[in-house]
Amino acid sequence: MKVPAIRIEINGEPKVIAGAQDLAMLGAHLSIGASGPNQNIDCTNPVFSLLVMGLAIHAPQPRQLTWLNGTQLRPGDRVVMEIVEVDEPTAPEQELSSPSSEQLAAASRRERGGRRRKPV
Repeated sequence: MKVPAIRIEINGEPKVIAGAQDLAMLGAHLSIGASGPNQNIDCTNPVFSLLVMGLAIHAPQPRQLTWLNGTQLRPGDRVVMEIVEVDEPTAPEQELSSPSSEQLAAASRRERGGRRRKPV
């Protein structure tokens, strides 16, 4: 069965075809961050990075999938992203379980000691 995916190439080199069955969201993010004491982005020492993330929230155990997390880039790097449909996407590099809404509600009740909040 074909799944929507994002094919990523950096400087002409294929890196990943990110995608998976039953994702609610799939996105790719390029960022430029600050480094150094002033914590503002400038041209002297910026940090360029790439992250691809998918969220599978409809499974019994929601999970977050990542590809290329923390991939460092440099000025002049060329990143090409293409939306594709494939039978076999690249397996994620990391898969983290996310708590379900029921688990979050139970944890909240435990933190409050089982007490319900009074209406305001």
